[in-house]
Amino acid sequence: MVDMDGMHFPGMHMRWEKDEACPFINLKKYGDFSEYFSRLGKSLRKDITRRRRMLDGLGELSYHVYGRDELEKALQVLPQFLDAHEKKWPNSFKMPGFHEALLTSGLPVGLVHFSEIRIDGNPVSWELGFRDSSKAYSYMPAYRNEYSSYSIGKVHLAWLIEECFQNGLSTFDFMRGAEEYKNDWTDLQADTHRYREFAGGFQSRIKLFADGAIKQVKHLVRLSHICFFCGIFQKPFVFVET
Repeated sequence: MVDMDGMHFPGMHMRWEKDEACPFINLKKYGDFSEYFSRLGKSLRKDITRRRRMLDGLGELSYHVYGRDELEKALQVLPQFLDAHEKKWPNSFKMPGFHEALLTSGLPVGLVHFSEIRIDGNPVSWELGFRDSSKAYSYMPAYRNEYSSYSIGKVHLAWLIEECFQNGLSTFDFMRGAEEYKNDWTDLQADTHRYREFAGGFQSRIKLFADGAIKQVKHLVRLSHICFFCGIFQKPFVFVET
């Protein structure tokens, strides 16, 4: 492995810099979910067990993964999922039509994984992620705010990881962002790097920054979800800034 942090190129204003880490779980280290769960911190294990018992007391608790043939049902529940996410993270940008396209393109071919926790048949927590032949990628969780005191996000995450063991996957990837809660589930992470190119003068730097920002926005809008699928499973992630 090459450490590219701070690597300079002679005669040129460019460098590699470390960006956000991608925490992940190496599922192959454990025989099954029970062994993995037993190695989590005691407080986390107790909290998940207690909260699941409390949720079970509210009604029939179930975990559902939308199959490849359930696109229509997934699209029907998608607005509830997006509404819950908007209330939890109001400043999170959502490109109009993006998540509908994501489900439409990815669910029937098995690239997109969409799951929910239900109480008496009513969805209360969701997770939108991705799958390839051996890895799970956790992309976008959300849950109804009235269930936040039940740590339903932790309960859902435990269910997701258990499903990965059942399906024989090798890795559960939390994707970019070293949020503190991820440290409770794993001590492994993959580093990502950002490539920066600098112009010589101050005015040139400002112009390059503005031009680069505009190009990136146009690029995202033009490529939409197809570009996302092409890049989502590649590591390490490289972001080019000019």
